[in-house]
Amino acid sequence: MSSETTPTKANMQSFKVLQTQANSAARQGTFAVSRTNANTISTPNFLLPTSRGSVPHLTPEILRKHVDVPALYIGVEDFIYKAAMKSPLTLSGFKIRDYVSIMPPLDSKSPQIPIFLSPRRSNPIPTSQPSTDNTLAVVTSDGFRQFPIQEYFQLVSQIKDDDTVVIAPTDLPLMLVPNGARGSGVAVRSSTKVGGNRSRKLVVRNEKWSTSMLEKFSKDVPVIVPLIPGISFSQQQMYFDSLLGKENVFVAAKTIETIDGLAVSDLTSPFLPEPEAEEEEDLDRLGQKENIAPENDTSLTSASTVDYKLIPTELKEVVRLNMAYQNGPHDVLRAFERGSDLVCGDWITTATDAGLGFSFTLPTDDASVHDGHQKLDFAHNFIDNEKYASDLSPIAEGCECYTCTKHHRAYIAHLINANEMLAWTLLQIHNIHVANQFMSAIREAIKAGTFTTAATSFCHLYVEHISGVKLGAPRVRGYQVRLVGGTDKKLNEKAFRDLSADV
Repeated sequence: MSSETTPTKANMQSFKVLQTQANSAARQGTFAVSRTNANTISTPNFLLPTSRGSVPHLTPEILRKHVDVPALYIGVEDFIYKAAMKSPLTLSGFKIRDYVSIMPPLDSKSPQIPIFLSPRRSNPIPTSQPSTDNTLAVVTSDGFRQFPIQEYFQLVSQIKDDDTVVIAPTDLPLMLVPNGARGSGVAVRSSTKVGGNRSRKLVVRNEKWSTSMLEKFSKDVPVIVPLIPGISFSQQQMYFDSLLGKENVFVAAKTIETIDGLAVSDLTSPFLPEPEAEEEEDLDRLGQKENIAPENDTSLTSASTVDYKLIPTELKEVVRLNMAYQNGPHDVLRAFERGSDLVCGDWITTATDAGLGFSFTLPTDDASVHDGHQKLDFAHNFIDNEKYASDLSPIAEGCECYTCTKHHRAYIAHLINANEMLAWTLLQIHNIHVANQFMSAIREAIKAGTFTTAATSFCHLYVEHISGVKLGAPRVRGYQVRLVGGTDKKLNEKAFRDLSADV
């Protein structure tokens, strides 16, 4: 085979580890998101999830002018309907970047914003039906659908560009209770521990989907393949062997260079309903409570338990994407400490939705942290908070973002109380800026060998959960709603009402 078609280590290695941290799995490096140019992401870092291709609360023009985004995460299920190949995105013929108007930063020397393209959202809603050998269970605007894997491949071929990273489909364990299960005398919380037959199906399907993804796209764009959630590394050894081509030494030499990263998902979801008391009794009575894996069970593959020391040696130098939901900066630090290089930034938009303005920084030393120290909130809560009504200081002292240089806390509080959408726009600009500064400080701490100390000091300095926070958003998006049935009242109030009723 000629050198023109055979990937080599020199031109295919997309991730480089620049520094590791003693007493921690944290590492600092760079990830090349393009095969054809020098567009890279410094790690550790975050991907900013989108809603139908747009960053919540920000227009493309504001994103271009005032926000520095390391990369965007786009779920294809946002764009498909009953037939994926007949959706407006497919029929438009546009690349995904052009379709959703993602423009490069105003600085013409800067590259395009990298896009991570995945079949599902970063924090996917659990489906009521399992995937099949040839389809992936997704949640679209039309409801639950089976998305043919081959159609996902076709769609990716059309909408990707040179600055796109593609993520292979993942067959997640079924986490949502099927309709009619409540009150039927069966356990209503899904198991996070996968049985033998199910684990074999997971291995076979993910092996088939990931190897196909690598064969079709790895020469053109970086490809990230999943670690199979819910089963141990020993159970997915056949999956690793297939990816690495260990059955054929010639295939191994070719295949290993095409794996650019590993993605790990979680086994829980904030969209699942909390079980009621009688449902817990059902679990206990049926003996299924023991099937719920403890949080510290490192034998299973999940974002909160994964031990990267157990993965094959050939895969230890690829980028690691943590696709689980992070509840805040404390969870982010734990993810990096565990060895992740990239995390999804849902926590940023969640904070903005809740009216929070970040005020945290990564401590450079532990001089100010001591026993008995009263912990600080990591953000200001502007919802129903009168103390900011006359506060003319910026959201965070010393912050150089557009929001803090042009406006003050009193203005943000006024906009929040008036339900002006500009409030959430300004908060989103600020929160993304603080998250960027946080990531930069983490990278510098790893370089200096002080990350472990800094992370410990951070946890001592800031509370993990701010009291009085009302989670939600000015307008609830469909995928933010817990799937608990049709008995709940609508979360979005009617925009119009009968004024004659007030007369």
